[in-house]
Amino acid sequence: MDEGDLNWIIPGKLVAGSSPAINLNEGLPPRFYNPILKESKVNAIIRLNEKLYNDENFENKGFRIYPMEFADGTTPSNIHMIDFTKILQNEIDMR
Repeated sequence: MDEGDLNWIIPGKLVAGSSPAINLNEGLPPRFYNPILKESKVNAIIRLNEKLYNDENFENKGFRIYPMEFADGTTPSNIHMIDFTKILQNEIDMR
């Protein structure tokens, strides 16, 4: 995905990233992402950083939010990897 700090995990279904942010100094706002994500047929977002926006900004538009926070530049823990695998399985099962 070219807009913001988001990465495809399951194309057309699930993205992960540290964006968006309510404070414009930290990233683009949720309202920027909603139409792009809808157009891309995304249903779920994995948040990889500390919470910079209210989940309701996306949940009210029909997106599922999965918080998976870990320090920027670090390696995810084994627990994160297990949780990530569970998220992937959940999203695949929802097809």
